[in-house]
Amino acid sequence: METVPDGSRMTVIKINMPGMDDLEENLLRQADILPMIDTFRFVKLELTDESLIGEIDKLDVFEDRMYIMDMMTSSLFVFDVNGKYLFKINNVGQGPQEYIQLDFFDIDRKNKQLVLTDLMGYWIMRYDMNGKFISRTKIPFWVEWVAPIDTGYSLYANYRDNSNKFKQDYNLYITDSLMHIRKAFFPYNSSIYNNPRLKLPPTGIYYYCGDSCRFLSRSYNTIYSITSEGLQALFKFDFGKFTFNSEKFNNRNELEKYLEGGNYYQLNCIAENKNFIHFSFYNAAFPFYFFGFYSKSTGNVIFSGSLSDGTGFGGGYPAAAFDDYHVTELKIDELLSWKEGIKTIKPKIENDWMKEMKKITDSITEDDNSVLLFYKLKPF
Repeated sequence: METVPDGSRMTVIKINMPGMDDLEENLLRQADILPMIDTFRFVKLELTDESLIGEIDKLDVFEDRMYIMDMMTSSLFVFDVNGKYLFKINNVGQGPQEYIQLDFFDIDRKNKQLVLTDLMGYWIMRYDMNGKFISRTKIPFWVEWVAPIDTGYSLYANYRDNSNKFKQDYNLYITDSLMHIRKAFFPYNSSIYNNPRLKLPPTGIYYYCGDSCRFLSRSYNTIYSITSEGLQALFKFDFGKFTFNSEKFNNRNELEKYLEGGNYYQLNCIAENKNFIHFSFYNAAFPFYFFGFYSKSTGNVIFSGSLSDGTGFGGGYPAAAFDDYHVTELKIDELLSWKEGIKTIKPKIENDWMKEMKKITDSITEDDNSVLLFYKLKPF
């Protein structure tokens, strides 16, 4: 088994963060995103009796469709890229083609199948792209995330106790399609985190850049590419003296004190296309989010406490990337607040952004599904 992925070709992204005394001031600083946007469009998610979404817990865009996971209803909703509702998977139950709860999903880009994960039942469920059940596979040990890769799966344990299965626990496993382990990375001693279980911040997440499966290690602030051959470290975020000290994972007492102090930054969400990485991060002791972009072509970075349109509308959580576009969820309450705000500010509605914002906010009610913003950035 392997312990340290190859980082020889890794790109370091430096984020120069202020000290805690200046943190609040920097949170209030806004970056005007409008000059950076090349093209954009708002997409309303059609609301029907069948398509009422509780929360968008995960979004993926593949070919001409959008896939939205709602853990509240254990449903996977499918819309076309214009927001028209197509169908949903909601097979809750304990039958051979059902799941107890929906915890995670991804898309097997190679085989064009939907892969749903039921952690309570220890099942991986496969469906065709129209929602027809194909098969299910038992997960052989305790994991928290699953992603399909070119020849099988990648499983993330998140410091769970699998000592009854293995002499050595690893956080990341690469298996074949039958769940036979081929490679493993990031070893740990589960007794450090369990009995009682230590409450750790979220430590990892899978996503896709094109057809390439990525893994974001929040513990190491590093993005890896995953294949059947192993891991390749691609990008590492460097927060200087505020970079999370992963060596603390080796000692429970030190780790507990370190987590309680919280004087470090960790990545939260990532969306990546061929040109840019859209990211959010936070300081554990001061849990407000920063948002930013990294240009792969120039190495330039911008970030702030808010990406703003200049009229008080702030957003920026990375939800997905699709071709050259980034996708962000705009919650209904945020849009309606913007609508009320411009009544006070009374700006001139003269640019395309303002016109489209007004049009979309005039067309929604508080009962609607969220709106998705698709936008392409100019080089910077």
